[in-house]
Amino acid sequence: TMAYRSIGLAALLGLMASMAGASLALANPAKNDPVGLPNPADAFVNQRQPALTDLAEAAADISPSSPQEAVIPQSSRLLAEFPGAVRSLSSDQQYVLTSSSIADATYLCDRSGNLIAELVGYLSGFSPDEQFVVAGSFETGTTGIYDLSGQQVATLPGYLTGFSMDGQQLTTYSEPEDLGRLYDFSGKLLAEFQGSTVALSADGQVVATASSDHSSYVYNTVSGQLVRLEKGSLRGDRPVFVLEDQYVATHPWGLEEEMGYLYSRSGSEVAQLRGSLISVSRDQQHLITFASNTYLYDLSGQQIAELEGQFRDLGLDDQHLITHSYGGNISRLYDFSGRLVAQFSGEFVGFSPDGLGLFTNFCADGNSCL
Repeated sequence: TMAYRSIGLAALLGLMASMAGASLALANPAKNDPVGLPNPADAFVNQRQPALTDLAEAAADISPSSPQEAVIPQSSRLLAEFPGAVRSLSSDQQYVLTSSSIADATYLCDRSGNLIAELVGYLSGFSPDEQFVVAGSFETGTTGIYDLSGQQVATLPGYLTGFSMDGQQLTTYSEPEDLGRLYDFSGKLLAEFQGSTVALSADGQVVATASSDHSSYVYNTVSGQLVRLEKGSLRGDRPVFVLEDQYVATHPWGLEEEMGYLYSRSGSEVAQLRGSLISVSRDQQHLITFASNTYLYDLSGQQIAELEGQFRDLGLDDQHLITHSYGGNISRLYDFSGRLVAQFSGEFVGFSPDGLGLFTNFCADGNSCL
């Protein structure tokens, strides 16, 4: 699994259209997905935020009249109003972050809508431990770290690209210098390296970066060694650190290329992989790549099998995987030796909870099947 919480520009698009203000209503409150901050490599991992569920006590009139009867409220009660567009809600539901791109500002509010502080920069979010707010500004080219009282802790050059998995560090990127930096939340500079961070190993000792000229690097934060990865490119939407973070995977760059590569943490090439690495088996014994078909590799980079169709998911028993071919609209179940176990009509959409069946769409006359 990726040991880095990176943040993508695509996630910002939903916010840009909403600038008129935000309000929090009680009718069926939905889960909030905080919008991430930009990463030149377009890498992101959504950080889920809980819904404001405990406010149901404030309005008994929308409670179901009986355990068997669900009532859809005909009206909602406005509980609070906030400036800007809502970005995220703290897990204890005590703090709300909103922002305005026009004002280039983030607003830290309490759940009642009271403004605690106005922060510089509209690209904002809570730190993983929710003890800090991080706000970045394209106008100033800086990122600010604030505590929950709104007091500024530090100002960092560049804009936020992600957090370490343990939540104790963050990375920024300064585009003019093509420099990435690693900080702790006191604002102390821990490392500086070329390119924007795409992934950070779980132990925080190796950073995978992508430079503005599309070159890829691994940087050791302990030794200070920077090594260029000569082949392939790093992609934030695909696995980067794999197999217990011992290897770094690069992917084909452009449609004309077919090969991805596996490197050691020190930057030495270990294996060539046909296609782009898209998954790793749960037992960490097999690599799964996709080009025109799906390919299975062992830990040495030796190809085990070519499977027909595009990889869709790992089986719930950790012993199988499933692919789908649009030509013929067939889903296929394979084991990790590459043996075809079964095939099904339709496009695979998920396994049954017990793992003994699966669902497909468009299997017969446009219907769904189990």
